[in-house]
Amino acid sequence: MPLHFFFTSSDLSRHARNDIELRRSSDLSRHARNDKKEFGKQISEEVSRKSLIAIL
Repeated sequence: MPLHFFFTSSDLSRHARNDIELRRSSDLSRHARNDKKEFGKQISEEVSRKSLIAIL
């Protein structure tokens, strides 16, 4: 006899909300990693610019 799973609409909406939250948090962490990478790039450019000025 096959097993049947019945979801109520509140179960489905809870699952949908969980999926959306997971997707949103992964998007946020990806944006945070990109921001961190960009920030590191800006710092290294600033440091190299200041060291170039110091040499001159």
